[in-house]
Amino acid sequence: MDISLQELAEKLKVSDEYRIVYHIRPDGDCIGSAFALALELQSIGKKCEVVGQDSIPRIHQYMTDQVAMDILKNPVWIGMTIRELPDGRMRCSIRTNGNISADAICREHGGGEHFHAACCELSTDARTARKMMEETYRKYLLAEIKK
Repeated sequence: MDISLQELAEKLKVSDEYRIVYHIRPDGDCIGSAFALALELQSIGKKCEVVGQDSIPRIHQYMTDQVAMDILKNPVWIGMTIRELPDGRMRCSIRTNGNISADAICREHGGGEHFHAACCELSTDARTARKMMEETYRKYLLAEIKK
């Protein structure tokens, strides 16, 4: 699903808090883009924090100096990205926190991998893939909340 820069800007105005999660073994591009987005979001009054599994390499820490991290009160339990593959299928990558299994979520759609990081591929459009995955991970999220 392609959206314009203007549409993206409008979507970013909706929420008051953002958590930007960078990838493992972060490089300069990763850190620079994550903290630039955080700085821009903060400039329009949004609370923002940048987090990742791995620490920021010392050589890239200078890029983080201008961003004051806000402490957000709502944890992120499940994160998902959807990417269109060259053959038109959608690759759904899931990352989870706590006791929620990304592997179990993706196995319901023929994928899987690790407990907190897994993916699956769906032969559908992006909107339908998002809906399918959201329905699946809501079950796991609700089960975790009820514990």
